[in-house]
Amino acid sequence: MEVRLTERLHIVAHISQGPANRLAKALGIILFLYCFAGMANAQNAVSAVLGGEISRGYEAASEVNVRDRGAVSAVRVGDQPAVRLRLDYAWAGGDLDWRRLGEPGFAQRIQFRESPRNRMRAGREYWYHTRFMIPATMPRVRNHSLSLFDFKHHIGPAGSVPTVSLVILPDPSGVHIIEGLNSRWTCGSYRNANGGRSDACDMTETVARLGSQADYSNRWVDVVSHARWSNDDGGFFRMWIDGRAIFGFAGDTLQGTSEVEHKFGLDRHHMNGDPGMAEAYFANVSRTETCEALGDVDCAQLQTITRNGFSNVGRQFRIAKPDYSDNR
Repeated sequence: MEVRLTERLHIVAHISQGPANRLAKALGIILFLYCFAGMANAQNAVSAVLGGEISRGYEAASEVNVRDRGAVSAVRVGDQPAVRLRLDYAWAGGDLDWRRLGEPGFAQRIQFRESPRNRMRAGREYWYHTRFMIPATMPRVRNHSLSLFDFKHHIGPAGSVPTVSLVILPDPSGVHIIEGLNSRWTCGSYRNANGGRSDACDMTETVARLGSQADYSNRWVDVVSHARWSNDDGGFFRMWIDGRAIFGFAGDTLQGTSEVEHKFGLDRHHMNGDPGMAEAYFANVSRTETCEALGDVDCAQLQTITRNGFSNVGRQFRIAKPDYSDNR
């Protein structure tokens, strides 16, 4: 009978003390080393696709990530070195996601984020390149949402909020960009499911449809972003997908916060039962001070972005996101 790693850890944690205690300790050490080796291999697989000044600056979101070794693999897609990320419902995840609303099965993820000392700060410009591919074999996203990457502002000592995200939504089905930079935020702190404090913000998000899941499957998609984070009118954020202008904003891009992180991977939530295997490939994740330093981007072909809002997108709608108010 096969026992998954998470089940093994559960079994070891509940072995009673007594004559078998030494065996339990030995098994615990073995499983710790197994887990550590798995995390190290995952980190190595991700590091191989990072570039620019951030080549060693990403870490696993270990408190919420699934732990199965099958979640992260170093692969090649044609001549492209890549990392394959997967989510299987049976792998569960950290309680802050998996049991977010009290019952198991709400959310799970396998994500990598800029470490605290490598986050973006106010005052300088940042260029990003993220390449991803969704396999055509991945089930259509239904009855949940699946995020592929986002920019996240850190609020207070224990909170954060995504402010520009690329997400596959079920209704209307397809790939979307969600942004909250064009909204004023109301932020505060609330008690979370673990008894600690979390900081969050209320805002109004604008959601723009890029196309169907099939439109963005079975091919490499290139996303380039250019930002200056600022607590005054000197800030801006711009995004291109496959060279086309997608989103622009100029103004206060920090709104009282102090730092921003880039994060990529798979994060699915509001699940209602097993949605099937989620899978995506990532390559050429880079951060530099200039577009030219990205190396694999034709900067001259990026369409000019001169106004706030979305370009080259389909249906748009706005939705209130009361993350703070709903938890007080």
